[in-house]
Amino acid sequence: MIIFKKIRFKNFLSFGNTFTEIVLNHSPTTLIVGENGAGKSTLLDALTFVLFGKPFRKFNKPQLVNSVNKKQCMVEIEFHINKNHYLVRRGIKPAVFEIEENGNLIAQDAANGDYQGFLEKHILKMNLTAFTQIVILGKATYVPFMRLPAKQRRTLIEELLGLTIFSKMNEVLSQRNKDLKNELANTETFIRGLNDKIEIRKEFIEKVTGDKEAELKEVENEIADTDKNIKDYRKDIKRISEEVSTLTSQKPCKSEIDKKHTQLNNYNHEFKVKINALTKEIKFLTSNDSCPTCNQEIDDTFCKNIVSKNESKIGRLEEGQLHLVGKLDSVEKELSEYQSLHQEIHKLDVELNGKQNSLDELERYKEKLLKRKDNLNKMNTVDVDNHKEILDILNSDLNDHLTKKNELVEKQGYHSSIGLMLKDDGIKSLIVNKYLPVFNQSINKYLQHMGMFVKFTLDEQFNETILARYMDTYSYESFSEGQKLRIDLAIMLTWRDIAKMKNAMDTNLLIMDEVFDSSLDQSGIDSFVDLIPSMKNTNVFVVSHTPDKLSDKFRSQLEIKLDGNFSRIM
Repeated sequence: MIIFKKIRFKNFLSFGNTFTEIVLNHSPTTLIVGENGAGKSTLLDALTFVLFGKPFRKFNKPQLVNSVNKKQCMVEIEFHINKNHYLVRRGIKPAVFEIEENGNLIAQDAANGDYQGFLEKHILKMNLTAFTQIVILGKATYVPFMRLPAKQRRTLIEELLGLTIFSKMNEVLSQRNKDLKNELANTETFIRGLNDKIEIRKEFIEKVTGDKEAELKEVENEIADTDKNIKDYRKDIKRISEEVSTLTSQKPCKSEIDKKHTQLNNYNHEFKVKINALTKEIKFLTSNDSCPTCNQEIDDTFCKNIVSKNESKIGRLEEGQLHLVGKLDSVEKELSEYQSLHQEIHKLDVELNGKQNSLDELERYKEKLLKRKDNLNKMNTVDVDNHKEILDILNSDLNDHLTKKNELVEKQGYHSSIGLMLKDDGIKSLIVNKYLPVFNQSINKYLQHMGMFVKFTLDEQFNETILARYMDTYSYESFSEGQKLRIDLAIMLTWRDIAKMKNAMDTNLLIMDEVFDSSLDQSGIDSFVDLIPSMKNTNVFVVSHTPDKLSDKFRSQLEIKLDGNFSRIM
């Protein structure tokens, strides 16, 4: 379990040149209040920045530096994992990124990206997406689980259950299968060559009549053939190396393509959400003559104006979405071209290794032939025993390669069996199916506690089915914002429960930013607050600009105010 203890920051956003420290494990419940713009949400940005190098809200990194002091922006966080104490330090102007374990600095042997990967994979054991689904719930950039695309939902669940290792293993296995296939083909080619040489050598020994010159000529011919083969292999190796170099220089930056692809997918999702919202409003206005809540008649002219405006907006959105889909197709084409280029380079690398191995074998064989030629020149008569010695060497090489072939074939069988287990419908599917009833039971438990009596079910593809009233079927988007928030909270609490079960992503910290200020009514707030005591070893922070309905429910309170140009905690 990760126990976050303290976070401190200076020259970060609106905070000044003196470190501001917040103790994260001091109180089970803490309310953060202050006027708009005072810096209430700075804690969220500081947390994600120091741990993942990105602010929670949509800031560019240079914007994080205090605009008055303009330098020495620094954030530090302390936390425990089991008996190990960690301190992570990250800053801007100058750039700083350090990790200390039990007071000792962990050396940066590689680029910052690898250092960040080490922090996420080996220490935190979670990425930013998982962190914002388990630790932080905020209005700014938080995307609830129910609004994530299906692929991202599955990725999050796999991360939560520790299943990403199977996907990585499958990628490694796929690559090894390709390498194994090429190695087996090269081995079989070499075996055929050895068989041919053995047959030739046997025939030669049988025909030996003591004519030294005839044998010498045969050896010289074989040396000439070997030289020709060596020359051909060197030529092929040079050609393949040049092709690899040319293709490598053409290889684009995959991270940039992936970044564009992710951004375009997110924009496409936002277009769909906006179009659906406008369409629902049109449907409501065209299907109702009066308000179902207050029974007041809806003015026809007002209705037509709104419908006309919405239809115009939908038209512009659909036009924009069409343009976006074109861009998305273009990026997916870039991804496909990158993959093809990557596969071509790998294919050439495997071919190059095979050619180099064959060349090494030929050069060793040539050395044996040259030695044999030298012995022949020193002999007065043909030494049949030496011919048999060469035959024994060839037979030994053949047996070695036959053994190697059998091992490769056996390994192929193992790989095939492992591949079946590593597919999405293999081990991962079994594990997910095992946890699905636990997910659904926990989500429904939290929903009922918050006064939402529905039957919520996630299937194997993580699509929802929601039964309510007289067993009517609803989707997530069918509910009001307050009901959606209850669902989001129930899912977030469930993920925290699963994290505690798995222990890899379990933390003491839960932060909610202005979650209770709009969509959730007093009943929902009371229900959620009642849940907090059951969250053992959890420190809950709630950021709010409406403290009147919350202050009496929290044990501690932090008030943030602007003092001149800088924010400070009262």
